[in-house]
Amino acid sequence: MARRPDLGYFADGKNLLDPAIYAQATAPFGQATNLPVAAYRSLEFALLEDEAVWTRDWIAIGKSSDIPSSGDILPFTVGNHGIHVQRMADGSLEGRFNNAQHGGCRFVPVQCQGGTKTKCSFTSCGYSRDGDAIRATEGGHGVPAMHQYLGLRPERLLRVSVSELHGMILVNVDGPDKCLPPDAGVNGHIRSALSDKLDLTGKRWMEFDCNWKLLAQVLAATEEGVSATHHNAITTRRTLSSGEVLSALWLFPNVVIVSAGSAACLMVLQQTAIERTLCRVYIHGTSQSVRSDSKSAMLLAEVSAAAERAVSAQKALSQPNHPPADFDPLQRDTVAYWGQAMLVRRLMDLPSADHAAPMFQSTRHYAI
Repeated sequence: MARRPDLGYFADGKNLLDPAIYAQATAPFGQATNLPVAAYRSLEFALLEDEAVWTRDWIAIGKSSDIPSSGDILPFTVGNHGIHVQRMADGSLEGRFNNAQHGGCRFVPVQCQGGTKTKCSFTSCGYSRDGDAIRATEGGHGVPAMHQYLGLRPERLLRVSVSELHGMILVNVDGPDKCLPPDAGVNGHIRSALSDKLDLTGKRWMEFDCNWKLLAQVLAATEEGVSATHHNAITTRRTLSSGEVLSALWLFPNVVIVSAGSAACLMVLQQTAIERTLCRVYIHGTSQSVRSDSKSAMLLAEVSAAAERAVSAQKALSQPNHPPADFDPLQRDTVAYWGQAMLVRRLMDLPSADHAAPMFQSTRHYAI
C-alpha cells in the first residue's frame, strides 16, 4: 500500500492533524477529555504515529544482554520499518535497516496492509512479526538466518542511530548520527529501579489485545499521585493491598519499568496490531533468592492484572456504537493525561508544508 503523507491523515471524518481536535485533550487536567477514539482503533492514526513517533523518537528494542557476542543481531520492527542492531567485534553496537525490508514481495500483500504484523518466513520485513535475537556462530560468523537482515554487504545498508541506557538498547531511525539527550532525573530513576544489585533472572513475551498507549498507561497507573515528571518520562508510586510499595516509570513511548523491593520488570512495548501489543518483559531480581522470586511473581501478576484493564478498555473503545450512554469524556487518569500530552506534542511538531500545485497536472511538469 502506497502511503502519501502529503495527502494527510483522515479518520472518522476528521483531519487527524487538525490541532482543534486535540484542544480539549490538552486542556488543564480536570478539564481535559480523552483522545479521539480513532487514536485507539484507526489504521490512519497508526500510520500517523509511525510518522510522528516511531520514526522520530528514541525507541527501546531490548537489552544489551540479548546480543552478548560478536556478530549477534537483535531484530526489531520500529513502526513499519525493519531494523536490526548487531554486536561488533570491538563490543560496540551498530544499527541498520534490514536488507530485505519487504521480504520477497514485490508489493505489500493485502493481509499486510491492515496494520497487523503477520507471521511470515521473512521476519526482516517491516510488515511481519519479529523473531528473537539471532546468535552468530563461534568466531562471530553469520548464520543463514541472518542473510535477510545483513545481505552480502551489511556495510552498505542504511544506518540507524543506536545508544545504550542502563543496559537497554535504544534506536532512532531518523538518521545515523543522533545522540540520546541526557536526562539526569530519568537516569536516576532507572538506575534505582534496575539496581546493579539486581540480576536478569528471566525473560518472557506477553501479548495483550489492546493499543500500546492503553497498555503503557495502565502499567504506570497510580491512585496516589505522580512522583515526578521529566521531559520524556513520568514516575509514579502506589501501595498494593499487601502493603508493598510499587514504583513505576514510563519512558515515552515504549518503556515501562515497575519495581518493588528486590525485584523489577523492564517492559519493552511493541505494537503488533492496532489493537494488540507485544510486551517483552525482562525480569530482574536477586539470584537464588526465594524472596526475590516471590516478588517477581507478584510483579508479573500485577502486570497481567493491569493488562486486563487495558484489554477491557480497548473492547469498549472498539464498539461501533462508542461512546456508550454512560461514557465519561473527561480524562481522569494523570498518567494517561501525561501520555496523551506527549503524543499530541509529537503530532503537532510534525513538519508540514502547503503545496499550491494541483495534484494532477500535465506531464510536462514532471521530471521523468
